[in-house]
Amino acid sequence: MDFTNSDQWHLESRAHIVAEAADSNALNSGHFHHLFNVRRLAVGEKVTICDGMGTVRLAEVVPTTSREPGSRKGRRDLGLSLAGIGSAKFFDPPEFNIEMVLAMIDFTKLEVALAKLTELGVSAITLVETRRSVSVAGGSRRVSSERVMRVLREAGGQCRSVYLPKVTFQSLEDVMERVTVCDRGARRMETRPRALLIGPEGGFERGEIPDEFPRVSLPGHVLRAETAAVAAAAIALSFAPTSK
Repeated sequence: MDFTNSDQWHLESRAHIVAEAADSNALNSGHFHHLFNVRRLAVGEKVTICDGMGTVRLAEVVPTTSREPGSRKGRRDLGLSLAGIGSAKFFDPPEFNIEMVLAMIDFTKLEVALAKLTELGVSAITLVETRRSVSVAGGSRRVSSERVMRVLREAGGQCRSVYLPKVTFQSLEDVMERVTVCDRGARRMETRPRALLIGPEGGFERGEIPDEFPRVSLPGHVLRAETAAVAAAAIALSFAPTSK
């Protein structure tokens, strides 16, 4: 594959990694284990390294020795490492598509939603505490930003994204002015909302969401929170985009 004139590095490379920076020095031992021990990349194969904010760097697998600087990051028994090629490339941000607002749930389930929403390419994910979610998940106190970013970067590498969704923690009151609530029994979605609110396991408590708030329903039976988040985003993204 000739990467000289390509504008799709991240789609054509042998592997794609989303790290703290678009540089091989930002990779850790886990990244190199995945590249050389799991994916078994060979000399000459190309890797793209992305910062999740549009900057991508092309790198190539090169031979090295255990005595060379940085070789500890490679696979020593094979003598492999990475070398950057040329200058980094910046990709323009995509048009804002949708914000998904998720009630806090157990992180093992929330992790699934975060990863799948990243794969779908949503622009923003906002985590909120509701009356029922606090007792279930312990709220945002049990979810560190570092853990969230690890999930997003792994998912971004799998789906070869150059932009990760922006994740924030906010109060339910702060998001209510912009959300459409996913609620069983409401009308079907017909346009792309600005933001969609997914409740916790067991739903919202009576009176927690005022009756006048816009609502849409999702297909299927009563969905788990992580399933509802993915289904809602997929349906919303099938409609024409709206302005932020």
